[in-house]
Amino acid sequence: MTPTSARERTSFIGMAVFLGGWTMLFVALLFVWADVRLTAHAWPPDGEARAPILYPAIATVLIAASSWLLARGRVAATVICGLGFVTVQLLGLAALWRTGVTPSSGRYGSILYTFLALHGLHVAVGLAGLVLARATQRNWRLFWHFVGGVWIVLFAVLFLAGCNNQEARGRQTYQQYCRPCHGDNGDGHGVSAVGLRPPPRDFTQAMFKFGHVEIPQLPPDDELKRIIKNGLNGTAMHPWDLSERELDDVVQYLKTFSPRWRTDKIGEAIQPSPDPFGPAREKEGIAHGEAKFGELCANCHVRRELKTTEFCLRGTLEDCKLSVRELPPDLHCDTLRTIHPGSELYDLYRIIASGINGASMPTWKNRLPEVDLWGVAYYVRSLRADQTGCNVSRTGQ
Repeated sequence: MTPTSARERTSFIGMAVFLGGWTMLFVALLFVWADVRLTAHAWPPDGEARAPILYPAIATVLIAASSWLLARGRVAATVICGLGFVTVQLLGLAALWRTGVTPSSGRYGSILYTFLALHGLHVAVGLAGLVLARATQRNWRLFWHFVGGVWIVLFAVLFLAGCNNQEARGRQTYQQYCRPCHGDNGDGHGVSAVGLRPPPRDFTQAMFKFGHVEIPQLPPDDELKRIIKNGLNGTAMHPWDLSERELDDVVQYLKTFSPRWRTDKIGEAIQPSPDPFGPAREKEGIAHGEAKFGELCANCHVRRELKTTEFCLRGTLEDCKLSVRELPPDLHCDTLRTIHPGSELYDLYRIIASGINGASMPTWKNRLPEVDLWGVAYYVRSLRADQTGCNVSRTGQ
């Protein structure tokens, strides 16, 4: 064996060891990515925007073409494609940064920039080796093919495997937060549903008690998001701190459980009209509401009796084996589902005007004068001002 051959052999072994070490580093980072990816209920997580795919797709074509050209001995053309790859990657990083994905924006950005920076370093070293170390082109050809192969893996993992559509992201969010109560099929029969009263919502019926729309219309997305964000007082439905993207994704996924979302009308949320009383005429509003309450509401909310609702725990609506029976709430003491501190009057108006779907409370908007709706809201708020004698364990309907 000549000295030249020995030197080449030693150089080849050194490059093989070098590439093996880098391969283990990339594999270790891929395991980190897989752990984060598989434990995240949505991808990208943390409400981050997804990386634009156009630039990495063009970069993939360029680096594949450079590897093909290098295999045919066209070093200059390979370097030109490599420089094109670097240029496109820089443009892609600028576009990525403009979407708000940065190394500190969350797990997705951190992992993405780590891989891109490490691979970019390899590309720079490979281009330098092809240009400056022509005496050992065999080793640098191996290095460049390695760089191209790693990029194809990264493109598939970072940009294709992470491209969940909205339904897939919504399913992941639903499984993370909603499935224990509402069940895999959205029918309200989750593992945690046993013994919950009121029972979890059955999304297959697409019947929402507090959608703030005219019954029986379907609520708009913003009303469903409001329920998820605020929860329902006195129930197992607690407020959920989800990002806007997670909220939008899970709301769209909830709609897949019932065909009504494809056929029935989506209503417009009922909003309060101008308050005809105001703080200066509050006592007048309470007196007006008390008279109207005795005429329209006392039969249910004073002379309270168990009522069969339209919600079915076992069977179908047409052939229900076990229906839900509930007491109308005691408006003096019981927890009211959608009434929140600081906006009680506003919230009371909305629920009185829209009614409660699936219960005995109809939509009163456009059936009663606005002064009556506001008067009842004032009166009910006055009932709740003094909780003396109330049993705090009562939860109402």
